[in-house]
Amino acid sequence: MADTNENNESDKPVIGKETVKKEGKKVKKYDKWNINNIETFLELYEGYPCLWDYKLAEYKDRNLKEDGWLQIVKGMNMPNFTVKDAKEKMRSLRNTYSNELVKITKSKSSGSGLDDVYTPTLRWFPTMDRILGAVVKTRESQVIGIPNEDGNKVGIKFCNVR
Repeated sequence: MADTNENNESDKPVIGKETVKKEGKKVKKYDKWNINNIETFLELYEGYPCLWDYKLAEYKDRNLKEDGWLQIVKGMNMPNFTVKDAKEKMRSLRNTYSNELVKITKSKSSGSGLDDVYTPTLRWFPTMDRILGAVVKTRESQVIGIPNEDGNKVGIKFCNVR
């Protein structure tokens, strides 16, 4: 059961996701990815630095980036998998990666010994770290508020905005 677009042209990308009924509920086919799918996806993503390396001039080229996403979708070879799906998946993986970096940083700064530093258990973390390690930095939080009598600021913690 393949979706078609409004013009019924087979050469255009399919919009939407095919769903299957499971116990009376509609479930997206791509809810759960196995490690092989994630590794393949990340390896394809790594091949298009215009999508992730903001230091490159190509990073600002929207057409080149869109072509990169299209190639990743083709490389995944999943029916009805769209550029939108790929971008959502990458956003999810980047968020998880960033959360793992925060856990590592917090465990290092907590005063615990070297043996107690958090080690990510995600099997795809080393691949993501190889790709994004040089370009993704965690934000440090800072206290913004009114200085008290000692000159220390009291208030709410906010993340630095770059």
